Amino acid sequence: MIGSRFASKVGRENYLLTSRQKVSPDTLTFDILVDDLNKKISNIEEYSHAILLPAAPNIDACVNEKFMWKKVMVDGTKRIVDVLVENDVTPVFLSSDYVFDGVYGNYTENDQTNPIVNYGRFKTIIENYLIISKQPHLIVRLSKVVGAFSGFRNILWGWCEAIHRRGLIKCAIDHQFTPIDIGDAVKILEILCSKEYNGIFHICGTETFSHQTLFELLCFVLEKKSQPITFQGKLELCSINELNLMEVRPLNISMCPDKTIAATGIMPKTMTSVCTLIANDFYNNL
Repeated sequence: MIGSRFASKVGRENYLLTSRQKVSPDTLTFDILVDDLNKKISNIEEYSHAILLPAAPNIDACVNEKFMWKKVMVDGTKRIVDVLVENDVTPVFLSSDYVFDGVYGNYTENDQTNPIVNYGRFKTIIENYLIISKQPHLIVRLSKVVGAFSGFRNILWGWCEAIHRRGLIKCAIDHQFTPIDIGDAVKILEILCSKEYNGIFHICGTETFSHQTLFELLCFVLEKKSQPITFQGKLELCSINELNLMEVRPLNISMCPDKTIAATGIMPKTMTSVCTLIANDFYNNL
């Protein structure tokens, strides 16, 4: 999601998109576990940065298929990092707010990581691998990404679909995070790379939400449309850890974006404006 958006923004002549499966004519197929990056990309030394996005399809997959995803997210990523460093290409690692234990929230880049789920543990291993290497690197911790795009990864779009069909919506009241618009996330990532920043940066919004408060904001925006839309389905409030997940989830993984805003000059959109964009896009395309 982030990778394809970033690629479309920087322009075809400036990037090479790789994936295990050929998702577009421009994609170079590459298996992170077995392929030789030097052989696959003969001119690799001509690239300045490589954005690394190996991740499981969801957090529970790192429990259900722990060893497979550890191989991909840890062993495979280490292989690639080593080759990139040898060729003076800066690794740009997309990490996650799940590297934190969720006890305090409003985490800064200097706060200690302490993941309590496998997904976060795998991300933290690579963060530490890059830091210990003392080689140029960029670690970006990404919060939940939303925006005017369809797909199961976009919680706001999924809610619009459920509202339209008057379905059941389950909202956690105690899981807090700092969502960011996908367009803002891509802009920030582009600037961090182009200005050759090193170290850790948080890519997240400025507002902290739970699933409940974010859903309530979306409903408020929908009710303010010129043709008001009212949720007529069923809302079920619960704890994040009452959703039959495979692991106990951290509660408050909100992050502070101040360092990133100062570095890039990008002030993330408010969730009110993002919800407005999504509401208009969703209902205009029915």
